[in-house]
Amino acid sequence: MSQSPIKELSAMSLVDVGHQTELHLKIAGVTEKAKGKLVGMDPGRCLIIKPPDLANLQEPIYNGKQVVARYLWKGSVYGFHAKIVNVVTFPVSLLFTSFPTRVERYDVRKHDRIECLIPVTISTAKDTISGMITDLSAGGCRIIYKSPDLVTQRVHDEVELSFVVPSREKAFSCKASVRNIQQAETKTFLGVEFKPLPEDLEEAVIDYIVRVNTIVYL
Repeated sequence: MSQSPIKELSAMSLVDVGHQTELHLKIAGVTEKAKGKLVGMDPGRCLIIKPPDLANLQEPIYNGKQVVARYLWKGSVYGFHAKIVNVVTFPVSLLFTSFPTRVERYDVRKHDRIECLIPVTISTAKDTISGMITDLSAGGCRIIYKSPDLVTQRVHDEVELSFVVPSREKAFSCKASVRNIQQAETKTFLGVEFKPLPEDLEEAVIDYIVRVNTIVYL
């Protein structure tokens, strides 16, 4: 039986996380998901989070509301639940929350795969092709594109991919190696394995996989 990728840790593991760590926040009763930063803590008593400008949120935030936070650290995604115990709006917006009772770690394995539809540009030594990523993992992806009668890619060829990870605003590029090729009428399916990903792209892919899998603390 395979082990669950979700592991429970002591909440004191938060002590090892550096200040200014980016948090993805979901506050009860607030439609918008927001990003904040962990700016301080009194271990065992409270956390101090710098949220986005509270004045721009449509719903008010007040003491007692539950907050779910998650963050990426050392290649894994962590999440915790806490309760807002104080809201400060001047001179800067700060949320004081209860100290979590536990932290959950989600290890995104290389073969964890999600279905998706992400436009991608495939660049080879001979041409540039537009296609769609139809599934994605931290280790590679499957691509479909309309093809002429002759497919120029070969297994083990190196290609460059350019695509935008959903929820991120910029295009990423990475190198990949073709692992398998299939043709069906005018369509070609490529299975590619990523070369070592740039850190920001690896973080974006892992974050997206976790979002789609809707693990318990999302």
